[in-house]
Amino acid sequence: GYGRLDFASDASFSKKMADGFTLEAVFAADQLPSTGMMCALGCFYEGGFLLGVSGKDSNERIVAQLWLDGKPVSLSSGNSIQSGSYHHVVCTWDADAGLARLWVDAEPVDSCKAGSFALPATKTAQWLAIGANCSKTDPLYAWNGEIVSAKVHDAVFDQAEVSRRCA
Repeated sequence: GYGRLDFASDASFSKKMADGFTLEAVFAADQLPSTGMMCALGCFYEGGFLLGVSGKDSNERIVAQLWLDGKPVSLSSGNSIQSGSYHHVVCTWDADAGLARLWVDAEPVDSCKAGSFALPATKTAQWLAIGANCSKTDPLYAWNGEIVSAKVHDAVFDQAEVSRRCA
C-alpha cells in the first residue's frame, strides 16, 4: 500500500514549497529493484520531487529528484546501499541560495545550484505519495521495504539540524 495527500486545491502547500523545504525519510529497502527505481516519498511528474532508491541497473543508490529550472535534476548518494539497511535521508531546496542538497545518514553526499523549483502543473498529478510516486492516475515505483517516517518540512534544514535529527 501507499499513503496519499492531495494538494491540488491547497494553495498554501504550493506557496510554502516555493520558498524552500526539507524532505526527510527513514527507510530500509527489503529488496532493491532490478531496473528503474522505487520511491519512499514522491510527487514527481513534470514538476515536484521524490526520494527513493535506484535499481541494480543504476548502482542501487539513494536518489533524490527535483524539478529545477524547468527540468528534472537528480542527486545521488554515490555509494550503493544494501537491502535491509536503514538510512536517514534528507533533501533540501533553499530558494534563497538557489541550492538543492542531499544528506544520507547526516553526511552531505550531493548538491546542485538552480534558480527555481516547481511542483507538478498537471492538477491530477498534484498529490504526494508515501511509498510510491505520483502520476496522472495511479501510483508508480512502489516501495518494497519499511518506511519508518516520511516528512515534508516548511523549513530548510542546515547541517546542524540534519545531524541533530539523525542522532
